Amino acid sequence: MTDKPILFSSPMIRALLSGTKTQTRRISKRQPAPPDNVVMPLSWWTNYVPGDSLWVRESCADEHPLAIQDDRYSQPGRAGIPGPPPVHYRTIYRVDGEPLQIWRPHDTLVHPYFTLNGPADDIAEKYPTVCSNYTRADGKGIHWTQARHMPRWASRLTLTVTDVRVQRLQDISEADARAEGVRQMREGGGTWVGREGPGKMVTPWLTAKEAFADLWETINGPGSWDANPWIVAVTFDVRRGNIDG
Repeated sequence: MTDKPILFSSPMIRALLSGTKTQTRRISKRQPAPPDNVVMPLSWWTNYVPGDSLWVRESCADEHPLAIQDDRYSQPGRAGIPGPPPVHYRTIYRVDGEPLQIWRPHDTLVHPYFTLNGPADDIAEKYPTVCSNYTRADGKGIHWTQARHMPRWASRLTLTVTDVRVQRLQDISEADARAEGVRQMREGGGTWVGREGPGKMVTPWLTAKEAFADLWETINGPGSWDANPWIVAVTFDVRRGNIDG
């Protein structure tokens, strides 16, 4: 049993947070030639085993506490602003949306360092910030750490592996497709007009398996579902919190 990092797309991070995702499928490191009834030990196919702890990597940033909206998930960061009054960063996560915009007073000796009340002058208005080492110059976005570079201490989701299976991709069942966290709805290309005004057309997939097949191709590219590779299906329990917490 070991600890390992794992990456998910933004929609799948949201599914983990909502509790609708308890499985993930990854292409096996081995793709044996026919016949398909190859019998090999689990370690031949994958590095995952039941009991492993997986810490989820996602895009994040360390921000000034004033820039974090109420009820937004955050946890202590690893940086701070020295001097009175001491200010310690919080780690926030990109899938939760952009943080509030705050301004640095033109007089840097004024405390607190930052305000939500708007820019103090023309200079402050041109350079809104979120009090990390990166400035929102001319309206540009804040600096988000890419998911693959997230450090272990910043992870907020820990998965405990409970089961590992090897199968062909298209052998996924309806129950397992739902456990992948897919939504059985998709937006069409047209619009409709109702009493509430115009909106996007929504077309339901016939099955969760169909929805998962579409998701798989979105992540792995056209033709990846039809290729029907050997995959490793990992089932897990989700815990909100750092792996070392």
